[in-house]
Amino acid sequence: MDCDASDTLFAGRCRCKLLIRSCIPTFIEPLAMSLAEMCQRPIPDALAQREATARLLWTGGIIAFFAIQAVLWIVAITLTSQDPSHVVFEGYDQRALNWDSWQESMRASAALGWQTRIEVGTRADVSGERELRLKLVDRSGQPVSGAVVELKFYHRARAAEAETVLLRELLPGEYVTSFRAQQPGNWNFEVTASRGAAKYLAVLKIEVPAARSNPSRPAQSDIPR
Repeated sequence: MDCDASDTLFAGRCRCKLLIRSCIPTFIEPLAMSLAEMCQRPIPDALAQREATARLLWTGGIIAFFAIQAVLWIVAITLTSQDPSHVVFEGYDQRALNWDSWQESMRASAALGWQTRIEVGTRADVSGERELRLKLVDRSGQPVSGAVVELKFYHRARAAEAETVLLRELLPGEYVTSFRAQQPGNWNFEVTASRGAAKYLAVLKIEVPAARSNPSRPAQSDIPR
């Protein structure tokens, strides 16, 4: 191989070959030539290293992109499943399957002629509870006494936090329970009342106001009787 001073790529190799020829005796010139050939072997250059780095970065970037997407989806699904505003209340699917019988029960309740009214007090005790009073009357407006009254209630934006309570009769036709509304707004109340063979169902939508706390005084009703 002839050395060319203008060839910067092979300049170092040429110098190595000339040095070996000048320093080693003639009888071992074949060995010297072999050493000179070793100087001409290709070595990894900066371009190859840059290509390898680029491949690594691109591959790692793609993997990281999909990994971040997977993490975001997991976080979104977890937050959605734990958010009570995105959860359907218990028993909704069963009611959908038995929709005809549910409507038949509602028609039977309408034919029974009972009527109900719910009143929620605005004064809360230190634990945040206030009185809820349900008034139940028959077709002629007379109190329906001695009934078993069950009430299911939930905020319309928090269906997963539905509660079901059994009311106690305070006065003839008046049933009460404690009620803790974490937030005011639109609430659903599902009433189930039964006395003997008679069964009454009703669904009421009520705007519940914010509670007024008065820690210095015990809880008391502010619902007019």
